[in-house]
Amino acid sequence: MEEQIAELRGALNLLMTERQSANQVGFEAREARESREREMGYRRALTSCPSYRADRPYREFYEEYTTWMSVFAVEDDSRRKASILFAIKGKAAKRMRPLNGSSTEYLHSTFEDYSNRVRGVFNPDSERLVARLEFSRFKQAKDEDVGQYLAIKYSLFKSAFKFNERSYETLYVAILRGLYNPVIRRLARRRNPKNADELRDVILEVTSIERDSYLEGYGESASLDGLKSVTYVICEISSWRSGARGRKDGN
Repeated sequence: MEEQIAELRGALNLLMTERQSANQVGFEAREARESREREMGYRRALTSCPSYRADRPYREFYEEYTTWMSVFAVEDDSRRKASILFAIKGKAAKRMRPLNGSSTEYLHSTFEDYSNRVRGVFNPDSERLVARLEFSRFKQAKDEDVGQYLAIKYSLFKSAFKFNERSYETLYVAILRGLYNPVIRRLARRRNPKNADELRDVILEVTSIERDSYLEGYGESASLDGLKSVTYVICEISSWRSGARGRKDGN
């Protein structure tokens, strides 16, 4: 009897081992298939990657490039570095030789560090003064979607300031000053957002509320100027979180 029980246990253990092996093989096969599909998707996405040939301001290219990364969900650092290197062509590529694919900067840097070095090649500090002026002067048009205004304003902010120079206080003040509708400025300030993510969400929310209130006849605004429906998709959500540091005093 004991021998039969031992044999039965051995058979069950063998069956479980075989099933686990089969499951592992199936899992690895799915992983390999999904990896191939992701690679093929990335290669297809590269065909639509914007290019830069030093024939326009670098910040214009970089705005298109970051949008492309978001649309095609290019999230892996190595693929991001490879794609921005792929995008630099023609005479611009000659200036990129110190940062080519075999350079220490390329091999051992994060995408954020590497892209900042690339930006330094084509967007030197002297041009940042112009970018800062453009950033401070850019304001929302009365018929402009507030989401579009926020996206452009933040893109100018990134061009105007290096990563370690980006202050949330600077972004906060500039964005509120640039809003067309004074009611939205007042409502957003009352909410006292603590970081760039909250600032964006608060402005989108109060704009939607104020627009609905106006259409219902009890809004504070005198017109729909600055309250255009939000149709623009802000693609750089993660950039908002990491690109502007919170105010030190927490206010």
